[in-house]
Amino acid sequence: MPRPRSYHGRPTSISVEYTHSRLSRWGFTPVVLEYLRKLRLPERLAAVTIHSAKNAHFRPVDKLMTLVTIFVTGVARIGHIDRAFAGETALAGLLGLDRFPSSDRLYDLLGRVTGWHIRQVDRINRTYLDERSGLGSTFVIADLDLSARSTEGRHRQGATPGHNPRHKGRDCYQWAVAFVSGLVVWQRLCRGNTSGLGLVRPALEALRQRLPRLDLIRLDGGFLSAKVLKDLVKERVPFLTKAGRKLTSIRALLERTYPEQWQPYDEETRLRRCLRVRLLDEFTTPVTVVLVECRRRVKKMRKGRLRWQTRTAHYAIVTDLHHWSTARIYETYKRRWAIENFFKESAHSFSSGKLPTGAFRGNQFFLALLALVYNLVQFFKRECLPKGYRAVSFAVVRRHFLEHAVEIDDRGDSVVLVFNSTYPLQRTANQMLRKVLAA
Repeated sequence: MPRPRSYHGRPTSISVEYTHSRLSRWGFTPVVLEYLRKLRLPERLAAVTIHSAKNAHFRPVDKLMTLVTIFVTGVARIGHIDRAFAGETALAGLLGLDRFPSSDRLYDLLGRVTGWHIRQVDRINRTYLDERSGLGSTFVIADLDLSARSTEGRHRQGATPGHNPRHKGRDCYQWAVAFVSGLVVWQRLCRGNTSGLGLVRPALEALRQRLPRLDLIRLDGGFLSAKVLKDLVKERVPFLTKAGRKLTSIRALLERTYPEQWQPYDEETRLRRCLRVRLLDEFTTPVTVVLVECRRRVKKMRKGRLRWQTRTAHYAIVTDLHHWSTARIYETYKRRWAIENFFKESAHSFSSGKLPTGAFRGNQFFLALLALVYNLVQFFKRECLPKGYRAVSFAVVRRHFLEHAVEIDDRGDSVVLVFNSTYPLQRTANQMLRKVLAA
């Protein structure tokens, strides 16, 4: 029989010593910061001309790099860094600081930014996209979408009631983003009552300037209008967009569809292709429409018991690419989930769920810096991590590499990170470190 475990005889006294100043809870964060240093991020952020006192303890670039560290480590709110970064003197020392700035200093920084500083950060992002995105030799597909954003405080400059699905009727902002190959190419924060119809033209102009080519743009169904489609046809930009079954032309096509006209795509989905359809009265250009019938399982709670119901949904995918096959149109539009995942990851993993300040320009600057750091993190995953990490969120990378206890030993000419001997990803971490040092 196995011997029963006994706890008798264990020491009864516990003592505490506060002697170490090199301990950190953020694992391989110094490696990520070294990668950003090799990309000259601190040097470029130093060119952002935010006014500061000459005898200030922290320079503007120190505060900006602290915001970058907040994005990398995934701290949920700026106000939380007083606790999360307390005692992180070793990590701050790698940035040339004796300690991290307090949250009040960061809030004060965001309260003093102007539109000029936002354009400076945007130019830095464009520079990195030109240097490292590699979009010139691929089929470039741009996704454009809007997402509602609320703020922490009650006084919200520029926030108005608008489309806010989670908090209906509450003041909010609308964050418009153009997403290409996993990177944020263009973004703009707008008032809560801003319609997406007026953002398509400025987004197209920005994409034309920032991309070497634009082969296709994918739009959510909220952008569907005759004005938007006319602009896309005039600019000669192929499009894919979604149309609901409540649209008169789509409802008529569904009513005239016989069961034998549906083509099975998989066990849950059937498709039907319709050619030369006049979608809207004010838009006379014929388009190709792919009708989609899919079965969805929906959770229902009834009398305390979980039940599953199967519902049949219908919608349509509209495009002017008449030579594409039905399956290719459907599969290409389904890949719009990338921008939806970006909005979800930016809210939960990059602290954009609630904007930090009541100043409208400060929130614009915060999201511009977030987009810059998000793109740099994508470059880090592509260049320094195995291929399996390219499709996962950065929250997974944090759990595997950043959220571990470490001792940071700064020896002047080198930095040594001391981990637990049982750290499970030693081989992958060593490969990551070699690639960062060779970047």
